[in-house]
Amino acid sequence: MKKIFIPILLPQALLAALVLLVGMYGIGYSWIEDGACSSIHASLLSIVPGLVALLVTVVVGSHAYCQAAATEPAIPKKYVLVALAALTIGLAFSLDYCFFTLADSSLPEAYASGMRAMLSGSTMVVPDAELLQFAKTPFFSQNLGINCISVVLGYIIALPVAQALLKRPQFA
Repeated sequence: MKKIFIPILLPQALLAALVLLVGMYGIGYSWIEDGACSSIHASLLSIVPGLVALLVTVVVGSHAYCQAAATEPAIPKKYVLVALAALTIGLAFSLDYCFFTLADSSLPEAYASGMRAMLSGSTMVVPDAELLQFAKTPFFSQNLGINCISVVLGYIIALPVAQALLKRPQFA
């Protein structure tokens, strides 16, 4: 495991976390209008980042599995899966928190105001204190459940993809 952790898994997880955050923030910032998200964009921002996470982790995970199998073929794939998922989620969470704290907090605030607008037309009452606390949460953490599930599911899907790629005849 030591042979593949630093040279393979850590860079792949960092790549996945960075691409995931760039994709999520790119989509989020493109949907901000006048400092807030519309109701449709606010509802889509709870699903689309999870799909981005799923796609990114399938691609990066299949590459990481292929590299790990080439370096150390006897390693159990479940260890690679757990290490990649934990590293990717931890790095994405940490990088998002740093970006939120040091650079810009407008996207989470716009997302929260879009949620407020979406909830204002319904019969459900959410206290303003909860929405203010939601606006002070980093963007990755606002949808932490779906993001974590998508990352783990993406790495699970990447395993059979990598196995199919490893069985494919190499081009000369």
